[in-house]
Amino acid sequence: MSILINVRPRSILNAAACMVALATCACGAEPGTQDSSVSKSSSQELTSNLLPGPWQFSSEDFDPPTFNAATVYSINGNSLSFTYQGKGPFTVTGPAISGIHFTQSVPIEQGGAYRLQLDVTNVVGAQPELFWASLSGATPPSSLLPIFGNASGTIDFVVTSPPGPSPTIELLNKPITVRPGIGLQNFNVAATLTRTN
Repeated sequence: MSILINVRPRSILNAAACMVALATCACGAEPGTQDSSVSKSSSQELTSNLLPGPWQFSSEDFDPPTFNAATVYSINGNSLSFTYQGKGPFTVTGPAISGIHFTQSVPIEQGGAYRLQLDVTNVVGAQPELFWASLSGATPPSSLLPIFGNASGTIDFVVTSPPGPSPTIELLNKPITVRPGIGLQNFNVAATLTRTN
């Protein structure tokens, strides 16, 4: 799959951030695979939101351990506000899919197909905004979802295995930083989960 992206960065930092982000991202699973897919939102109408809210902070992959992750996010139901810009020093440690994790319980069932839509607004600073998600009983995507600016993106899941008695959804955001570990972006994201079959 080839990707053509036309970027007109507003600063050298934005250009560098885009290059680093795209080096660790793909735009979705190849057709015919069992992997969940990530893509730009389509014109398909979404129905009622299955997320009961609110998100709960789960964990973070930040270094040093003394960095207070609570200073870079706030929760309002199914929306999250991230204020990384100027915070630090901190870096994201671990594999490519690492960052700050949030979870909540969700009413899903085996055999269901579900779409998570992420609507990003109030972007200040570097782009893209990087996300990943998992859903109980579904194969998670193998790459991060980049959303550029004030826009939307989707991640599709098929629950092929028993989701267990208390199914959950996990949402991860990976911030963009510049050496020596200073955050470069602020934004809000609102989440919607709908069943598509």
